[in-house]
Amino acid sequence: GAFENGRLHDGRVALRIRAGLAFGSPISRSDGDLFGMTVIEAGRLCDAASPGTALASASVAAASARPLAFHARLDLKGFDVAVEAYSVESVH
Repeated sequence: GAFENGRLHDGRVALRIRAGLAFGSPISRSDGDLFGMTVIEAGRLCDAASPGTALASASVAAASARPLAFHARLDLKGFDVAVEAYSVESVH
């Protein structure tokens, strides 16, 4: 994920993390780095997420133990068709 920061009135830093989640089988290199369409999809969803939010792919929504709300169909670079994105809500 990526983050943006800003200072609170007391000087602490507030992080507004955004994330993208995709489910699949990435390809692993010998150095442990991962790549492939699953990794690209997660990265593109992260790029599309607003600060403080997380977006998940349809495969994550289907595998999730709890329902995820449909967010939008997104035209993501590198994908021939629009990708369904779902909002991930925090659990407290």
